Amino acid sequence: MGHRLFQIPQWFLGIELIRCQKRAVLLSRDRMGVAPLYIAQTPTGIFWSSEIKSIFTAVDACAFPINDQAVTDFIHHSRRDLFHTTFYQGITTFPNAAYAWIDSDGSYRPISFWQLPEQRLTEHGITPTDAIKELRALLSDAVSIRLRADVPVGIELSGGMDSSAITGLAAQTTSHLTAFTVSFPGSDVDEEPFARKVADYYHDRLQYQVLLPPNDDLFNQADQYIGLMEEPFHAPNMLTNQGIWREMAKQGIRVSLNGAAGDELLAGYSSDYHHPYLRKLLRQGHLVRFAKELFHLASMSLSPLGLVPYELHIVYCQKASGFIGGLNLFLLTLIYSFNL
Repeated sequence: MGHRLFQIPQWFLGIELIRCQKRAVLLSRDRMGVAPLYIAQTPTGIFWSSEIKSIFTAVDACAFPINDQAVTDFIHHSRRDLFHTTFYQGITTFPNAAYAWIDSDGSYRPISFWQLPEQRLTEHGITPTDAIKELRALLSDAVSIRLRADVPVGIELSGGMDSSAITGLAAQTTSHLTAFTVSFPGSDVDEEPFARKVADYYHDRLQYQVLLPPNDDLFNQADQYIGLMEEPFHAPNMLTNQGIWREMAKQGIRVSLNGAAGDELLAGYSSDYHHPYLRKLLRQGHLVRFAKELFHLASMSLSPLGLVPYELHIVYCQKASGFIGGLNLFLLTLIYSFNL
């Protein structure tokens, strides 16, 4: 079957196939790089694994010093995994959407089998109605594929749009689902009431479970979790996700549906997406629309990447009204323009 296997779009695995006659190994990774696959070329040979610690076991960990550039990128820009690097010199991630034959001498050349489309539809290329239908069809297909599992399926339900949409689509297909959410009673970040509304709506198809982590859970689990992650991670709430997965595993659930990456796909992060959008409006001369969007951004108390000076940021974060409000927005438009 060889590399033709990778034409199947739904799989998300890191794969190793051994071809004895050719005396070569075929490695591959899924389209989006969901499954981890690390590789290290050393004087004693080439090593690969789904975990860095496995490579450390085969080769002395001291052979892989800290990657200073990766540390800098993470601390200053909150970015990691750039250009397939890791936090360890000599260890890289195998490219996503690629395969390679590892020859007997340890050499390999990744070959891409898929890439993101270079062109996307514009607002004139598809109507809102058709876009809604297409998005629903894609989500429905993705959910139905994962519900084919021959093991129990669980859902991580936060009550947000992403996980709630997935829950609704799954509940329309099957009535044997368990949804898990984490609650922090009395805190501003407790999303359990939103998740409960979704669960109540599908009460006849969904078993709903609420997890209540103890207050010292982070401190009790931190060392073990940091060792498990192997590299710095961007948010401590990933520990909460692991708590859900542990509970799922205890109950025999082996497939988890969640809304992770929904914000990245659907422009959910204002700090990442508002600035390019505002810049586009300015370059195209849509000043009225720009002012409206900037005011909307201000109403959410978000600064467009800090490009507006602090004193004026205070002004535009107030409710603009009348002539003074319009003048404030006009001045901010000029200032923002000079910062682009």
